[in-house]
Amino acid sequence: TVAAAGVDASRVVFSAVAPKEEHVRRGKLADVCLDTPLCNGHTTGMDVLWAGTPMVTLPEETLASRVAASQLTALGFPQLVAKTARDYEDIACEYGLDHEK
Repeated sequence: TVAAAGVDASRVVFSAVAPKEEHVRRGKLADVCLDTPLCNGHTTGMDVLWAGTPMVTLPEETLASRVAASQLTALGFPQLVAKTARDYEDIACEYGLDHEK
């Protein structure tokens, strides 16, 4: 459970499928989006960025793992592309704790 990981369960939200407009609005609720390294968010990642939420990614070897890095670089946010797992964690903490970024 999230509580066992030291996360307040009230900060984790599960929701049903929603129409596109509502789906994008939900992205504004997050402090930061943690993109999954193995297979990136692709369209979902763009939806999160469109909502104004920063997304952190760690590109790997496959095409599916490098999509978000391409998106972030093209949009002018290369600082959100991690080079190592530790870098990914550091960037996520930085943006998750600093709401002005």
